[in-house]
Amino acid sequence: MFRSVVAGKQLGEKDFTETKIEDLRKRDVSVVPFSVDSFGVFFAKQDTLVTVTRDLTKFLLFNLTTKEWSELASDQDTFASWQISRDRRYLYATTAGDNPKALRIRIADHAVDNITSLKSLRRVDDWYSGISTGVAPDGSMLFTRDIGTQEIYALTVKWP
Repeated sequence: MFRSVVAGKQLGEKDFTETKIEDLRKRDVSVVPFSVDSFGVFFAKQDTLVTVTRDLTKFLLFNLTTKEWSELASDQDTFASWQISRDRRYLYATTAGDNPKALRIRIADHAVDNITSLKSLRRVDDWYSGISTGVAPDGSMLFTRDIGTQEIYALTVKWP
């Protein structure tokens, strides 16, 4: 699976990317229907993709067998980051806005658990990749924390 630029579209333009799946056995590439401008696509299960909408307010599931989309979860705030769990049972996500929070979304029944508020956590917001979230082997969420640039250190290294 990969995202690809739509022929004739320019960077930043609506409908710029689409999701494609490559079948290595058949040497065939197919476009996932209605996947234009999808972001952060993961395999939730062997036959199911999860993605976020262009406006970053909804997670969608695409069943590769039935070729149908369904809503996994939505939030009034935009989703800032997301990561699928190692066992593919959960999607972990954070929201943006005035009251950011960490969420755990169960793929099987779409249940959304509010893990914690992130209001007091100053997260790293990189201009290129945005806010990053990870999932540890034990299933706990990982965040990057911005501690600022107030402390500057000088190191002296003696090379061999």
